[in-house]
Amino acid sequence: MESGKATIQYKYLYGYRRGTDDKPEIIPEEAEVVRWIYERYLAGASTRMLRDELHEQGVIYAEKSPQWTLPHIKSILRNEKYCGDVLMQKTFQQDVINRKVIKNTGQLPMYLIENHHEGIVSREKYNAVQAEMARRKAAKSPSKRASTGLSAYTSRYALSDRLVCGECGTLYRRCTWTRPDGKRIVWRCVSRLDYPYHLDGQLCAIYPAADIIAMGEAATAHKLYHTTYANHLFAWVRRCDTLEDVAAITYGSALPDDLAANMTAILEAASNA
Repeated sequence: MESGKATIQYKYLYGYRRGTDDKPEIIPEEAEVVRWIYERYLAGASTRMLRDELHEQGVIYAEKSPQWTLPHIKSILRNEKYCGDVLMQKTFQQDVINRKVIKNTGQLPMYLIENHHEGIVSREKYNAVQAEMARRKAAKSPSKRASTGLSAYTSRYALSDRLVCGECGTLYRRCTWTRPDGKRIVWRCVSRLDYPYHLDGQLCAIYPAADIIAMGEAATAHKLYHTTYANHLFAWVRRCDTLEDVAAITYGSALPDDLAANMTAILEAASNA
């Protein structure tokens, strides 16, 4: 990105060439292949199936590199340029000395330019593919240790595979950011890790690990309180002699003194554990 202008590498952008206005111009015959890939993927085909079918049909990727690969397919499915948008600052130079370019995974803001050029597929279809890719990614999260049914992350972090993103519906995972001022632990959704362009064109929220811990503790305390209260209500109900006495007990009722004191003792013991 230079002076707010989108830099596009046409060498790796199947279906487009540089137009006279310096913007992507559609290559009709390649665009048909792109549309076919989107349609087949939404119909349930895997990226491996798409690659094999393109080989069988004799479709070449490029003159100097005729064979289709899985990265080619995934790039077409993930790249927002195919719906006419450009997401700027996907990468950046880590420092000006060695000029090393690294992937932007949240260290710097990214800027979305909508309707930058003519899209090959509609934004609705592109968004549908991103949602399907995120769904398939999330579905693969459980490890091959089928006997436990737990994911590979569960044994490492208590909240892995238990937090769900409210924006796109995929799982949150723990990540470590390395910054000039040190490392920072954050939680972010699976689809943000792999597909930074979301259904509404916005990035999903990132939460510092401290916030996740605080939310987890608050949720645990909330559940503990209400579970303990419900158990004491049941103990109260078992004391009742008539149906009228039972009917008088509702959720939120003040407990008898002895049950209230017992509940308080349990909650205090749990908070000090």
